[in-house]
Amino acid sequence: MRKDKRAPVLYLRPFEAETVLTVQERVLARIMESEVGPLVAVGNPGDRLPHLGAARFYERDFSGDGRNWQLFMREMLLRARLVLIAPGRTVGLAWEIAQCREVLAPQRLVVLMRGSPKAYSAFRDIAAQAGLMLPQISTSDFGWSAESDVVGLITFGSDWSANLAAFPPQSLLEDNSVEEQERRLRRALAPTMDRLGVFIRQT
Repeated sequence: MRKDKRAPVLYLRPFEAETVLTVQERVLARIMESEVGPLVAVGNPGDRLPHLGAARFYERDFSGDGRNWQLFMREMLLRARLVLIAPGRTVGLAWEIAQCREVLAPQRLVVLMRGSPKAYSAFRDIAAQAGLMLPQISTSDFGWSAESDVVGLITFGSDWSANLAAFPPQSLLEDNSVEEQERRLRRALAPTMDRLGVFIRQT
């Protein structure tokens, strides 16, 4: 962010998701940094080394002037051009969702769908408690696959109504390379970026 003065893209996720979303995070970072702004996240205090993908802020980066992670996160939400959420069930993520609902314009929030219907149902309950209403989803709505796959997006209208954008299901024989995952995410993100005045190049 010292080098790139564009408003950042904030990436919210449960820390345990980092073990399964490594490729997707790197793809997101590449898309965001080329088209929108630097992808940033708060780092897991247990990290030995930062993960590849989003640039991470650790407690040492913001605690020197008395800020805790909640205050720092709220400041980042106010600065962010876009906020991306990977589903989870942690207390910290629930707090972050509530803050998104309070301070963000709806079009600046995107939920990245991944994992299983059961995991999504648990995340939906957490989001509802935080004031964010997400649609019910069945196995026919998404091509549910590996826990690591991003299978679609949820974006929001001006009244916080949720809009579901599922990726077409892929068979095991189809291309699931990093390049293809990037193409799928670029196509899916384009309408949301258009509303923010950002053009997403298609590869």
